[in-house]
Amino acid sequence: MQNIQNIRIDELYDEVLHLREANEELQVRNEFLEKCVKALKLNLSKTTLERNHFCNKANQYSKELSGIKSMSMFEFGNTYCSSESLEADGHAFARSLGIGMTHDEVKLEEAENAYIPYTAEDF
Repeated sequence: MQNIQNIRIDELYDEVLHLREANEELQVRNEFLEKCVKALKLNLSKTTLERNHFCNKANQYSKELSGIKSMSMFEFGNTYCSSESLEADGHAFARSLGIGMTHDEVKLEEAENAYIPYTAEDF
């Protein structure tokens, strides 16, 4: 009877040693996974902040675009264009419609094209 108990104790002892080793391995794995979870949470919070920033920008641009869509052509030009740009675009638009330049515009263009740059060495 004592031999049977010794065999069982020996088997149980080996089993306990095996379970302890497995437990230690699982503890190491668990610690690693806990560190991974912490890192992912940190990364997720950073990503959430970036997403919120981009959502705010998208909302801002959407409001600006809605405002632009509700503007008249003249309001848009006065808000977003320089007077030089408006004038040049107006001339281009008139030419595209086949409307010629005024007498003053013709004289101004001739004067601009007649300008010949020179340096002091030309004399």
